[in-house]
Amino acid sequence: MPTFDLAETCIGVFHNAATWDSWEMHPAGDDIVCLLSGSLDVVLDEDGAERNIELRPLATCIVPRSVWHRAVVHVPGDTLHITRGAGTQHRPVEHAGQSAAS
Repeated sequence: MPTFDLAETCIGVFHNAATWDSWEMHPAGDDIVCLLSGSLDVVLDEDGAERNIELRPLATCIVPRSVWHRAVVHVPGDTLHITRGAGTQHRPVEHAGQSAAS
């Protein structure tokens, strides 16, 4: 039977009031993102090209390990995140050629 080790796993609910002004990346594991309320797009930076994943209430996506990502919030709401937090990094949105207003 498969097992899941919760050691070093971060599980949290976050309120997204506005579009994120930074990217984040989790080198230790995938990030499972479940939209509990509101409306947002998860934006992945895949080799310098952006891919949008539209999330509406109760939709879930998996951000692969080591992929930079951010959220564009359309309607404020809450997300549930499950990931291994060790080594998490952040960088300003401008790194992907985007302004903080996008």
